[in-house]
Amino acid sequence: MKRTILVAICGILLISFAGCNLSSPASNSTTESTTIAQTTITSTTTSTTQTTTSTTTTKAPTTTTTKKTAGTKSSGSATTTKKKTTTTKKSVKFTDVQKTYYAINNGTVRYAPYDDAKYERRMKVGESIYVIAKGDNGCNKVKIGDDIRYVWYENLSVTKPTTKKTTLATTRKNANTKPSDYDNFNDTITTSTARKNVNGLLIAGHTAFEYYYFSKTTADNYVSYINKAGNQLAGKANVYDIVVPTAIGVMLPADVRKAVNSSEQSTAINYMYGKMNKNVKTVSILDTLRSHNKEYLYFHTDHHWTARAAYYAYAEFMKVKGASPKALSSYETIAFDGFYGSFYSSTGLSTLKEDVCVAYYPASDTSMFFADSNGNKTNWHVIQNVSNWAKSSKYNTFIGGDNAFTQITNNSRSDGGNALVIKESFGNAFVPFLVDHYKHVYVVDYRYYTKMKLAKFVSDYKIKDVIFINNIGATRSASLVGDIGDFVG
Repeated sequence: MKRTILVAICGILLISFAGCNLSSPASNSTTESTTIAQTTITSTTTSTTQTTTSTTTTKAPTTTTTKKTAGTKSSGSATTTKKKTTTTKKSVKFTDVQKTYYAINNGTVRYAPYDDAKYERRMKVGESIYVIAKGDNGCNKVKIGDDIRYVWYENLSVTKPTTKKTTLATTRKNANTKPSDYDNFNDTITTSTARKNVNGLLIAGHTAFEYYYFSKTTADNYVSYINKAGNQLAGKANVYDIVVPTAIGVMLPADVRKAVNSSEQSTAINYMYGKMNKNVKTVSILDTLRSHNKEYLYFHTDHHWTARAAYYAYAEFMKVKGASPKALSSYETIAFDGFYGSFYSSTGLSTLKEDVCVAYYPASDTSMFFADSNGNKTNWHVIQNVSNWAKSSKYNTFIGGDNAFTQITNNSRSDGGNALVIKESFGNAFVPFLVDHYKHVYVVDYRYYTKMKLAKFVSDYKIKDVIFINNIGATRSASLVGDIGDFVG
């Protein structure tokens, strides 16, 4: 009996000792990777829990989030296994409705009840939609034919709207000069301003802010795809990259930024730009935006920037391009009151300041259409009158919102070349400023466009300038960066 016990104890010790030796190299490699990330962005921690508007992502120090490089990578004698992390959506509770409604705008029909879910198509104004149930996140479960889809209930009404088509002339007639208070942010935030977290958002004063957390692995992937695009198109087209900071990195004073748990965006942008090669022209806009941060650059209730902020980005782009931007005061404008965006939908806080969405018309005579992922075309306006749209949809005034493909033709020019803008939704407010400078502006939303790869697109459409524009949050999303990589090819 004693001999049996002794043999068992020795076996256990031997297995334990072997296990420690086998796990050591991987542990060392992971620690080294984490240390690099910490020295690059000092506010990044090895274990971060981030909650965005509709998702909760837990980032553990021993895993790396990536779409393109999941697998095993060798480095010397150490081997690190990269694991793809999963994103958990907050469950949606539905209340039975069983009633017919009507589309009051061209809102999206999506495959899942989340604002970032893949969309199938846009509704037609006046289209009847049978609502099965209403979700507690502001989304309806609907039945279209034999299919179950999801539509935001602010895009529907029990009363069928008139379907009179808005013409460009009518839209222009309703343009107005915005009151002066629309120029200013009107929410002073200091270290003494009360702050709280609601549904993963920072609430300070009368404004909601989305946190930003740097991801070195995903940032490196983003840089590699932009560099690849530059290399592919060297001698064929100019490639520009614009990383757009989000509100938390611009509108908060430096001492407040240090007091909140969010990575410093200037450090992150400088890191990415510092690794881009000579075939990519970077457009730095953070310092410019910060110098204007008393102005109305970001919404109080929505994650997007305003067209005023997009103008300053356009002005910096034109400088890098070697051309002169138009003066902001030269544009005809239209303002849409009563905008309550994604942050309001997420929090429901009545203390958030009501927003006004101001749009700037191109001076040129233009024509435009957009197409969905299936190639279905819709004629539209660069700036659409959305006065009667749902309060959450005012940002869709810019180029018809998020569509797989958009073509804008400047009928006032016989030359000027063609530009391609590769973007997510932040690019929508930027595009109208380009229209006066090109014969054609093509827009690809890489989240939905799958028809052809970048090099072929540039060749087929005779593109002169390629402009990547992404908010900094997109550069830390493995999924979105992977979509960029798919388009670059």
